[in-house]
Amino acid sequence: MDGIDDGEPLIFTYKGDIVYVAKASSGRFTNLSSERDKYPFYLIVDVNTIAPAQGSLAVLEFMLRNLGVLKKNILRTQGWPQIEDSPEVNQIWNELKS
Repeated sequence: MDGIDDGEPLIFTYKGDIVYVAKASSGRFTNLSSERDKYPFYLIVDVNTIAPAQGSLAVLEFMLRNLGVLKKNILRTQGWPQIEDSPEVNQIWNELKS
């Protein structure tokens, strides 16, 4: 329920490759539309923060594990792993931008 907060960094991937980064401009909302069975929740992305990005999700997971901030496998799952904010994590996120 509390997986996403306003201003939280987001990473978008496709087949294990990082393609975009952005920041959330909302928390999680319940979808009340006719698509709610397929997509039960949604969030709003701050479109002004969307930026092309590059990198491998596997490498990102390795880097976050080395910092000791990642407890959940992000390669083979969907969801929002909670990662403690730190200057090191913020630097990794910024370095993903193309």
